[in-house]
Amino acid sequence: MTNYHLHVEILVESTNAKKFEDIVNGPKLRELFTPFGWSLRYGLRDRKRCSTEHGGRAPSVQANENQQHQDYVRYVNIWNVPDPPDIADVMQSLTDDNVYAAANDLVVREVQNLVSVARNPSPAGDSGTFIEVRRQLSVRNLGKFMYTSGIPRPLLESNGWTNCGAYQALTGTLNSITELWYTEKPFENSPDPFYQLVRKAGGLDGGGRWMAEVCDKLDALPNQEQRSAMDSYLARSLR
Repeated sequence: MTNYHLHVEILVESTNAKKFEDIVNGPKLRELFTPFGWSLRYGLRDRKRCSTEHGGRAPSVQANENQQHQDYVRYVNIWNVPDPPDIADVMQSLTDDNVYAAANDLVVREVQNLVSVARNPSPAGDSGTFIEVRRQLSVRNLGKFMYTSGIPRPLLESNGWTNCGAYQALTGTLNSITELWYTEKPFENSPDPFYQLVRKAGGLDGGGRWMAEVCDKLDALPNQEQRSAMDSYLARSLR
C-alpha cells in the first residue's frame, strides 16, 4: 500500500499570522480531521517573508515601485492521510464548520498536493531548525536523483541532522521532490551552510572529494531548486 501524505502550502498575511497559528494550535481544528484518519505530521513556518501585489493571489515575481505590497507568511503543512485518500470528501464535509472556515478565511493562497514518501523519515524534534528543499526534475533524472540523494544521509545524521522524509508529488507539478531536514541546534536564516555541510560529508574529515563530487552531480540534475529555513509552529502539547 502507498504511504500517502498531503503537502499543503499556505500564504497568510503577516498581520494575520498569529491568529492563523492560534486556530491551528487550538483544541478543535485538528480534531475535525481525526475521524477521517488524518493527522498533522509537520506544521512549518518559513523564516523568510514573501510579498505579493496588494490584493493579489499569487507571489510577485518583480515588484513595481508604485505598487502596494503586503508581507505574507508561508506555511507548509504535511498531513498523514489514509489509503486511499479521500481529500475531496473531507474538504466538502468541513466546508460549513465554523473553526475550519475561520482558518480558511485567513488564507490568501493554498496549494494542496498528494505526495508519496520516497524516503522514509526519521523521528524529529520540534524546537530546532528545519531545512526544506524543493526540487523539480526532468523525467529522465528522477530515478537517478532519488538513488543518489540518499548518499549524504548517514553522515549528516551522525552530525546532528535528521532526515524528515523525501516526498514525491503525485499531483500538481510532477517529477518534483520536497525533502525536509531537521537539527536541534539553532541555525541562521540562510540554508546555505547546510549545503556546505553536505559537501564536507557532514563535517567529517574523512569525507574526501567523493562527497563533493556526489553533490556536484546532484546539483546538475534538478531543473529548479528552492531552499528554505523553517520553524515548527505547532504547539508542543498537540504534537
